[in-house]
Amino acid sequence: MALGRLSLLMVGVQVRLLARRVGSAGVLVLDIDNTLADTWPSLLPGVDPKDRLARLEPLPGMHAATVGRAGDRPVVYLSHRFLWQAPVTWTWLRRQGYPVRMHSLMLVPTAADKLKPLGSLAALGPVEYWDDLSFGHEHGEVQFYQELIDQVRAMPIAFHDFQAISDTVDAARGSEE
Repeated sequence: MALGRLSLLMVGVQVRLLARRVGSAGVLVLDIDNTLADTWPSLLPGVDPKDRLARLEPLPGMHAATVGRAGDRPVVYLSHRFLWQAPVTWTWLRRQGYPVRMHSLMLVPTAADKLKPLGSLAALGPVEYWDDLSFGHEHGEVQFYQELIDQVRAMPIAFHDFQAISDTVDAARGSEE
C-alpha cells in the first residue's frame, strides 16, 4: 500500500514537471498493456513477472499510429503497473523504439488512478489518449472498466479506445499479409 501512495505522489510530481513542456500541441498519453504491448497472452501462472514483461511482443501498428504521429508533443506512458516494474517497463519501451524519459513513465496502482493525471494533463492543453481500459482477456472474456471509460469520455480529450486499438492492429496485420 505504501508503494501505491508513493507511486501516486511521483505521478503528481511528473505531471508538474510536464506542465512546462505541454504547449498548444498538447500531449500524447499511452497505456502500455494491451495497448502498445500484446500483454494478455503472457499472463500465465508460474511465469516470473519481470521476465514476462521483458518478453512482451509489441502490438503491430501501434508505434506508427501513436509516437509515429506525435510530432513535437511530449509522450507520456500512463499504465496500471507496480512501481517495482518501472525498470523493466522502461527497458521494454526503449527496446521497442518508444521515446521515454524519467518524467514520462507514470505507473499507477489501479486503473482508476489514471483519471487524476489525465484530468491534470487535460487542464494543461490538448490530450490524445490511447487505452484499451479492458481486463479479463486471459480468461477468455474481455471486460471493460466501463465506469472509467465513461469518465474518460466526459473529459476534454481525444480518446482512442479498445476498438480503435483493435482496428489499428488489424489494419497493420492485414498489411503484413
